[in-house]
Amino acid sequence: LSVIILKDPTAALQASVLFCFNPASIFYSSIYSESLYALFSVGGCYYLVSRANNIAVLWLALSGFARSNGVLNAGYFGFQAMHQAYDAFYLKKRAFVSFSFS
Repeated sequence: LSVIILKDPTAALQASVLFCFNPASIFYSSIYSESLYALFSVGGCYYLVSRANNIAVLWLALSGFARSNGVLNAGYFGFQAMHQAYDAFYLKKRAFVSFSFS
């Protein structure tokens, strides 16, 4: 996921190492739902970036079952919808401007 977003393998490796070795990572090594939540959240974000929305919904819904704050992952789909609406409006407006001056 970080290679896709950052487009730099060394920065992605550094980000992954920082994620694994941060002070809160003690919760990932104990019997706690945080590691399962992280797996489902990162997996859902990966599929969301890969444009596999149905699988992303499944993974992010499972993160909601792992921890109650997984419900907030629905914001990714809200952001995606707002971004698509903005792009559609901006491109439509730009097409109208270029058409009117032609």
